[in-house]
Amino acid sequence: MNRHETRAQAANLRRANERLRGEMRAFYNRVDDWHESNKPDTVRCTKGCAACCQQLIVSTLPEARHVVAARPALVESVLPTLIEQDALGGRLSAGLGDVVRDPVARQELCERWWDAKQMCVFLSADNECKIYADRPYACRSYFVTSDPQSCGGERGQTVNIWSPPTKDSGHQELFEMSAKREGGEVVLGSLPALLLYAWRHR
Repeated sequence: MNRHETRAQAANLRRANERLRGEMRAFYNRVDDWHESNKPDTVRCTKGCAACCQQLIVSTLPEARHVVAARPALVESVLPTLIEQDALGGRLSAGLGDVVRDPVARQELCERWWDAKQMCVFLSADNECKIYADRPYACRSYFVTSDPQSCGGERGQTVNIWSPPTKDSGHQELFEMSAKREGGEVVLGSLPALLLYAWRHR
């Protein structure tokens, strides 16, 4: 590949990343607006409460690509931890079968991850999300209605969650968008794994 082709390829990648960022941010704005208008008054989540950031986040590949495109320097700075967490996810999922399609296996993996006490790589020392505007749909659609004191406990502790309706809250739109971008397939996985994939294929 000559210098001209390299420059052209880089320009095409920049344009593709700009389109992805614009598309994802517009989608997230619609999701946030819907949640703000429809979430119940009983939601107890507040800024600085980061107990849920210890969970294993499942996202779509376009969401991971978006984070990499929007925050490349930040993603690069946490690559060692992402590699460690991806390897840990592989060990924890051993013997569970298809953790993407089997809800029982996926729940067990999530509980094993919770027991391992792995915090999100994008959580600051002040318990604030470093990618808040670009955080995945799963993060922005998780609402606790029970006492916040119950969050962050050991496995089996009861926490009440308000789950937005799938059709109205953007979940279906996200899957349709993901399939369109990934050749008809909705690619799901843990956020650490998909971030690494998106970084290596950027």
